[in-house]
Amino acid sequence: MTVVDVTALASYQAQLVEFKGLEVVSIAYDNYGNLDIEVTNGAATFFIRWDSRTGDPEGLPTELEAGDIIDVVAGAYWSNELRLRIASADAVEKVVISNSTPDLFISEYVEGSSNNKAIELYNPTDAALDLTGYMVHIYSNGSPTASKSFDLTGITLGAGETFVIVTDTFAGTGTYDEVQNYGDGDAVVFFNGDDALAITKNGEIIDVFGIIGEDPGSNWSVGDGFTNEYTLVRKPGVTSGSTVWDPTEWIVYPQNTFDNLGSHTV
Repeated sequence: MTVVDVTALASYQAQLVEFKGLEVVSIAYDNYGNLDIEVTNGAATFFIRWDSRTGDPEGLPTELEAGDIIDVVAGAYWSNELRLRIASADAVEKVVISNSTPDLFISEYVEGSSNNKAIELYNPTDAALDLTGYMVHIYSNGSPTASKSFDLTGITLGAGETFVIVTDTFAGTGTYDEVQNYGDGDAVVFFNGDDALAITKNGEIIDVFGIIGEDPGSNWSVGDGFTNEYTLVRKPGVTSGSTVWDPTEWIVYPQNTFDNLGSHTV
């Protein structure tokens, strides 16, 4: 899958395209029932059109408003007048409304030797977060459904604070918020590099690590590292989660790097 430069697409060439962080300018139906979403990526303003013959594919965001941010993955072709045409409901893989407001996200991932594994959650907002309704899920070995889930209800996370979950044999020397045993029904940190993670809020995914439903073999690539045998820290500037896995958002550190756990900088 390729992130496509909208200014360089060939006319009428069918292809799988991915757009991230498009800002909605307007949304309207024309006289023929085609739905036109006017969007901008900061460099160009263009339209994404759902043909009237398509019908409303699952997840079609007809409730969008100007200013919303969306990610789109779809099979489409580029027509005249800067218009991306999606003429088949089956062609639409994803239409994701990104979080425009900062919210809880995974700020660090440790896949160390043996069972030295941890994840760090971060509150990027300027107020305490009541984590009632928030959950962390692990999707093992390409499973499309959560294998185990950890409920964060009852936890209040202060502004700019982290919540660190580690295994019961973790070798770090810090003070951690949640220690999990492999046999725990809600243990979500016993991953091996090929297991996806997600945070949900009231049942809706607000952040992912890896690709849910995909078994990558041993790992996903991240920069000059991988999701196994490395420590990964979310880059400064990331202020909210992503519902589409984006390996470019992570800084890669050597395996068994624990020094950053317990604090995070945006």
